[in-house]
This record gives sequence, C-alpha cells and structure tokens, in this order.
Amino acid sequence: GRAFVGTLDGYLVALNAETGEEVWKVDTFVDRDKNYSITSAPTIAGDKVIIGNSGADYGVRGYITAYDVHSGDFRWRFYTVPDKTTAKTATKPEMQRAANTWSTETLWAAGGGGTVWGHMNYDPELNLLYVGVGNASPWPSWHRSPGGGDNLYLSSILAINPDDGHLQWHY
Repeated sequence: GRAFVGTLDGYLVALNAETGEEVWKVDTFVDRDKNYSITSAPTIAGDKVIIGNSGADYGVRGYITAYDVHSGDFRWRFYTVPDKTTAKTATKPEMQRAANTWSTETLWAAGGGGTVWGHMNYDPELNLLYVGVGNASPWPSWHRSPGGGDNLYLSSILAINPDDGHLQWHY
C-alpha cells in the first residue's frame, strides 16, 4: 500500500499508494555541503527500502542506505569506497579489504566516487541485493590514488545481504 520515491535533493519519501499522501520522509544525505543527489528509484528488499546516491562526478563518496519500509527508520549504510578515517580504522571486513586497495596518498578530499546512481536488484530466494557501483572521482587514477591500487569497490557489482548490509561478494 505504499509507493517509494527518491527525490533529486536527497529525500526518500513513502507515499500512501491510494491517496498519494506522505507517510514518512527521511533525509538520505550524509553531508548537505557536498554535491550529492538521487537519480534512481529505491529498491525494496524484504522489509527494507534501499536507496543509493549520485554525484561521483562532483566529488562525493558513494553509499547505499537501508530504511524500514513501515517507519522510515535507518537500518544500515554501506559505503562503496573507504575514506580517510576508515582507511586507517576500518572495522568492517569489507572496508578493510577496500582500504588495502587504495594508496596511502589517496586524494580523500575528492570523495572517491563509487556512487550507486543506477538501479539495484533484489533476489528474494538468495536474499541478496545486487548493486552496480559507478565511476571514480576524480576519474584519473594518478590524481585519485597515486601509487595505484584496485580501488575497491569502484565500477563493481556487489552482492549485499539486505538484512544487515554486509557484503557477500564483489566482482
């Protein structure tokens, strides 16, 4: 009985499907001073509604966020690339793996990119959310990550457990 909409200015809105009235609305942006946006539809995975962000070309860091379909309460967030802080102190295994693939001289201020601006897909039989991760920011690797590295999880496909936001595999 609900329709979910992501707005360009970063809100996820649940609407009553019959009346069109707003049921709840949440701000999905982690930093309103950066050039984040939303350009894709959210995905329903069980009792979660999941939305990605856009803006990799403008110096942001990619992530997807899960919210409770009924209340809009925050459930989890998965960052697609590390940042200066997590590169040194990552506690999630997937961020530790990613951090090891970025140069110690990474231009963290550029955000890293890796936004999830396209569609995601949910497989209820496997309980996996498939996520396509976008381009780097800045694009040239010698600016973004001098010294090299694979820069996980840029331009990748991720399979994430929608119940807890943990990465199951990547390609």
